[in-house]
Amino acid sequence: MNCIYQLPTRLGSEEFCILMPMTDEAWAANFDKRLRVAVAASAQGRLDRAPGFSTGLVCLRDDDTLDTLTRRADASTSDNSLSDRQRSPFP
Repeated sequence: MNCIYQLPTRLGSEEFCILMPMTDEAWAANFDKRLRVAVAASAQGRLDRAPGFSTGLVCLRDDDTLDTLTRRADASTSDNSLSDRQRSPFP
């Protein structure tokens, strides 16, 4: 599956969401890996270490609302070790 476009948006002071229509979990996992590489590369030589971040992945269900989708994404992120900011919930 190919993601035609990504729609990033800011949800809070340090929370962002990227909507990726027509995307499956495998494509999203690959995107997560590429994003981590890009963030690390942009910080190289400017910071003592690469910045990290935690991610949560959810796929839209037929009965989802924005609220249920956001709650499931938050739960997915919370299920990960937040002390390990380089960790991704993807296989």
